Amino acid sequence: SSGINAEYGHLKGFILEALDAENEGIRTHAIKFIEVLVLCQSLHPSPPEDGSEVCINLIPPDHATLDGSSLKAEGGVAFQSLVNFTTTQTVTPMNLMTSIGSLTNVAKQRPNFLGPVVQVFESLHANLPPTLSKSQVSSVRKQLKLHATALFKIASPFTARLAGLLSDLGATS
Repeated sequence: SSGINAEYGHLKGFILEALDAENEGIRTHAIKFIEVLVLCQSLHPSPPEDGSEVCINLIPPDHATLDGSSLKAEGGVAFQSLVNFTTTQTVTPMNLMTSIGSLTNVAKQRPNFLGPVVQVFESLHANLPPTLSKSQVSSVRKQLKLHATALFKIASPFTARLAGLLSDLGATS
C-alpha cells in the first residue's frame, strides 16, 4: 500500500504542476482537482456521521498507512498553491473566475480557510491582473461580489471585512 500512496502522491504533484500548463482547460481542471483535494485533506468542522463526505477526520490516528497530519499539511500546501495561482498577474479571466469559485467552495465548507479567502478577495479587488480588458474586469468584479455575498451569509469574524468589500464592489444592503 505504500506503493499506492507514492503513486497517489506523484499524481497529486503532477496535477498541482498543471496549474502552469499551457492549455487553459487543463489549468481549469487542475483548479477543480485542487479544490477537492483541499476539502478531502482538511478537517471538517462537523463531519457527517454517515461518512458521506470525505475529510481528514475519517482517518483514525493509528491508521496503518495513512498519516492524517501529513495529508492535512499537503492539503494546506495545495490551498496555498490555489491562492498563489489566483493572485498571479497573468491568470486568465476564465481561470480567475474558476479559482474564485473554488476558493468560495472551500471557505464555505471549511471555515478555517475563510480568513485567507477573504484576504485573496480583498487583494484581487485592489489589484486585478493588468491583462484583463475593461469588460473582463467588470465580469471578475461581478463574480467577486457574488462570491463575497455568499461568504457574507456565513456568520464569521470576517463579516465586517466582507461588508466593506461588498460596499467597495457596489453592493447595496
